[in-house]
Amino acid sequence: MGGMKILFLKECCLGDLLMLSSALVQLKAQCPEAIIDVCVGPFARPVPEHWPFVRQVFEYPRFWGARRRPWGEWLRLMASLRREQYDQIFVCDVGRGAQIIATLIGGQGRVGFVHKHRRIGLHDWVERSPEDGIPEVRSYELLVERVLKKSLTATQYAYTVLPQEQAWADAWLRQRNLNSKNFVVIAPGGGKNPGTDMERKRWPVERYAGLVERMMGARGTVPLLVGAESDRETVEKMGESRTRTGEGIHSLIGESFGNMAALLAQARACVCNDSALLHLAAALRVPTVGIFGPTDPRLLCPLFPWVQSVWEPVECSPCYQQILGTYPPCNDYRCQKGITVERVLEALQKAIKV
Repeated sequence: MGGMKILFLKECCLGDLLMLSSALVQLKAQCPEAIIDVCVGPFARPVPEHWPFVRQVFEYPRFWGARRRPWGEWLRLMASLRREQYDQIFVCDVGRGAQIIATLIGGQGRVGFVHKHRRIGLHDWVERSPEDGIPEVRSYELLVERVLKKSLTATQYAYTVLPQEQAWADAWLRQRNLNSKNFVVIAPGGGKNPGTDMERKRWPVERYAGLVERMMGARGTVPLLVGAESDRETVEKMGESRTRTGEGIHSLIGESFGNMAALLAQARACVCNDSALLHLAAALRVPTVGIFGPTDPRLLCPLFPWVQSVWEPVECSPCYQQILGTYPPCNDYRCQKGITVERVLEALQKAIKV
């Protein structure tokens, strides 16, 4: 593919972009002269902005929460992308809407995902279904394999912390006298994306509180509670707890994705739900435990030895329909309630020892 100009289209979301990065890294390794651009939604932009191998990040106009449809912005974006005259376009979302966008952009070659044989304007494709059992990160690699005509076997995530973000994290830790301590990042939130609310992916808050209590009983371990602005209520509720020693809990809420990543990169370990933070920690090679319930860790957990998953596979789990992005009604959340603090602590020790 030499010096070809390539465009990846992927609207959302942060964790998905981190999984997609493995395909891009391996494509760049096979074709070092290739020029790679990406087009993402505004919510997902913080991830490709930290990929040094990407020339330019284009942004889809904001639709979620918009009072009016920004058709003018769409037309300007399409015109800009058409002027680039891409040699190859990868459509990394399932659905005809993404295929139509790729067709309007043009490009000599277009490859993407197809569900139920529905395709528009694609020259090649990878068929997807909720029952195919393909890990998400592997599905993106399959798209690139269709073009390269060779297998990709070196799965790896990409994320580079910027110098200014590193400086911010160093200062934040020094101010709290954490730079010399073994702090563990705890993220009890997640599951919220533009237009979707998947809070049922969260391990119960009281279990996270029990985990923090056990950690603070261990000498030299400092829990650091983190979350997005949408997680503020959950994180603050946990932050109000205290151990028998009276020692407080550090927390950080609503910070930028880049600064959060710089802080996470210095952590001893991380515990979180199936969320973007799970994939970010994996990209940064931080020993991590991902807690799964309605989603399937065999398809969505990062495939690295420093990442451990904890899952309670009751008869109705996993109930999340991969590809379709839907859940059936649920009233008891047995898959989450069946996971004990002891199992998470055991998985954490395994991750740390790798």
